[in-house]
Amino acid sequence: MKKILFVGLLATLVVACKGKNTPTTNTTAPSNAAAATIENGVKIAFYVLDTVAEKFDVYKEESGKFEKEGAKLQEQLASMQREYERVYTEYESGAKKQILTPNQMAGYEQKLGLLQQQMQEFQSSKMTSFQQRQLDATTAIQNKIIKYSEDFSKENNIDLFLISGAGGQVAYGNPSMDVTDKFVAFMNEKEKSVGK
Repeated sequence: MKKILFVGLLATLVVACKGKNTPTTNTTAPSNAAAATIENGVKIAFYVLDTVAEKFDVYKEESGKFEKEGAKLQEQLASMQREYERVYTEYESGAKKQILTPNQMAGYEQKLGLLQQQMQEFQSSKMTSFQQRQLDATTAIQNKIIKYSEDFSKENNIDLFLISGAGGQVAYGNPSMDVTDKFVAFMNEKEKSVGK
């Protein structure tokens, strides 16, 4: 639904601009932020999502924490998988050579079952919990960026603030409309004052 509204808004802007005989954009950037000004006074700007991810301090810190925690969890799971493979190799080797007693075979099978259960529980509890916390943190950061987008737009008289990046709606934007660095600096400054 949002995409339909967005496309409709852009189509309206394009139609409104094409109906005029004079040039439709002014590439002169306002004094406090780069943006394109359409003849009727609408200011449009965009930011590059990948750059925000690289430079927005909150995003970098959270990503770093989750990356470290995720690596630890992956190593724990890999350790369990190695132990399972080791026990299975011993079991298979003994069974082929027919040197295991029925009690030893039952012991191996029980141990393999327990290891498999531990891995499944680890994945369904710790890994699922980690993924949910990561999703919650990402959602909180996205909401923060949306709020800062509104504040930044109001402060810089931007009427339409777009996102450029993979999966975004902006296929091309004149570089004079790119306010990514200013937007990131704005967010980082706001976050410093929030932390006090």
